[in-house]
Amino acid sequence: MGKQQIEWWFGCITWRAKMNNNYEEEGFVSIWIGKLTGDELNAYLQEDYSADGDSIPSAFANDIGVVWYDSDFQDAIATERNENMRSLVERLSYSSTFYPPLMGSLVEEGTAIIALYDYRFSGQMPPNAKVQFVGVFNYKKND
Repeated sequence: MGKQQIEWWFGCITWRAKMNNNYEEEGFVSIWIGKLTGDELNAYLQEDYSADGDSIPSAFANDIGVVWYDSDFQDAIATERNENMRSLVERLSYSSTFYPPLMGSLVEEGTAIIALYDYRFSGQMPPNAKVQFVGVFNYKKND
């Protein structure tokens, strides 16, 4: 194997290791906010597939540093009208269990919110990400 092949191989391994973070942890919800329209939010969260059928991570997955996350445990809401964050947060599943600490952590307004349940994000967002990480909060599923 030549030097260029080894460097390429090592680069792939390094990228895969970086993109293989596992933040799944029951009882936690991670929250992001941004200024996106509904169409922009959908495009940001959209996974794609190569011609070979391989999954291509969404721009959001790339921003949080993972190859895949379970979108079945995700809420994503955007509003086209001028709506305050309180009403967006209230529309999230289980929001009554994490509403006060989340509202105390919001420092800016947005038109879109993403919540990943059973997910304890601790990574870094790139500076050019379309959403800002707000924090991780305890939550309880409604019985």
